[in-house]
Amino acid sequence: MLVMPVIDVKNVTKKYSRGDVTALDSVSLTVNEGEIFGVIGPNGAGKTTLVKVLLAIVRPTNGSARVFGQPPGRPATRARIGFLPEETSFPRFLTGDRVLRFYGGLAGYGGSSLRADMDRTLALLGLEHWRKKKVKNYSRGMQQKLGICQALLGNPKLLFLDEPTSGVDPVSRRKIRDLLAELKKRGITIMINSHLLSEIEMLCDRIAIMNMGKIVRLGTLDELTSATREHRVRVDRMTSELEEALTECVGPFSIEGENCITVDVENAEALNKAIDRIRALGINILEISAMKQTLEDVFVKVVEEDEVAR
Repeated sequence: MLVMPVIDVKNVTKKYSRGDVTALDSVSLTVNEGEIFGVIGPNGAGKTTLVKVLLAIVRPTNGSARVFGQPPGRPATRARIGFLPEETSFPRFLTGDRVLRFYGGLAGYGGSSLRADMDRTLALLGLEHWRKKKVKNYSRGMQQKLGICQALLGNPKLLFLDEPTSGVDPVSRRKIRDLLAELKKRGITIMINSHLLSEIEMLCDRIAIMNMGKIVRLGTLDELTSATREHRVRVDRMTSELEEALTECVGPFSIEGENCITVDVENAEALNKAIDRIRALGINILEISAMKQTLEDVFVKVVEEDEVAR
């Protein structure tokens, strides 16, 4: 059975005539049902513009986008979507309750269903005791949590979250992560834009790195971070013969700590060659491990390489 992706973007380009700016440049991606998909990139990379295209806030110059198999902006499609913008801005004179009633009303949602939904979402985000207080008394983090409550009204099947944990304290940040993981288990699809790479690492099934309107790398966390040739080899002793042998078979290497060597090898064959040379010298190998990159390492490297290549 053919599974239709929840989001399907094909060669989308968005150009703004003012200033001749290309915000998106031939972007293609798919997001599947029940997936948490992360989009990261420097300021101005095109992350927010991509979300605006998928919400039909702006129209692409070229290419096509589909949400639930339909063009963005169809009323039936929008009814299945929750959205948290990068900066939440609620009327300061309204209470938390009033804010949610207002946004529920805009979506044609009300009555006992809305009341039950408000109770549920406010409790999930720890705002049940603040619901009767005016927004002007809310901290930045509390307003962000109220924005997530707003996005969850109506039990959406697709969530767009732009910097969902911005300004939120560490305890609440963990609660939000747990909530998103629970939503994923219920089959809800989530697309997150964020500069907090640690959050993306913990939450996302796949990640797209954007720079200057393009997707420059896309994959799972393991796929993105495992592309390193460096291995750490720990031996029982270091000798001058070992250093000479490694220089001959793998080239430059570094020594880290006591009896730990970091080698840069092109492939498994080159690594095995180095191992054979070490053993031939009668030196015991205590440990071999591939050096793992962090998402931050990959992000900085990919963006820098892309900018040099342009």
